[in-house]
Amino acid sequence: SEPTQDARWGLVSAIDLATGRIKWQVKTEQPLMGGVLATRGGLLFMGEGNGNFNAYDSNTGDLLWQAKTDAGVNAPPISYEIDGVQYIAVVAGGNAIFGFPSGDNILVYSLAK
Repeated sequence: SEPTQDARWGLVSAIDLATGRIKWQVKTEQPLMGGVLATRGGLLFMGEGNGNFNAYDSNTGDLLWQAKTDAGVNAPPISYEIDGVQYIAVVAGGNAIFGFPSGDNILVYSLAK
């Protein structure tokens, strides 16, 4: 069973470190369980319990890309490079406590130059 029947959501906030002020925020349908990955190229990757894996513009918060999988994306994404190609990988395994769909997926995407 779920830990609470209260309304739930997630919130990603970008803070301007020079001023301490919020630059932008993105509200999600469900709590965020995995974490985010920011790249030097200005991208922010984040997964959601509903199976969405999102890429945002780290300066504006605009959603640039989204992939959908069958299981909750509740793990932190990673980045690595092979032969000059940058990859983003994340595990989609769900979360039984929050009722996110379970699975055993490893998602890997390459970034275009």
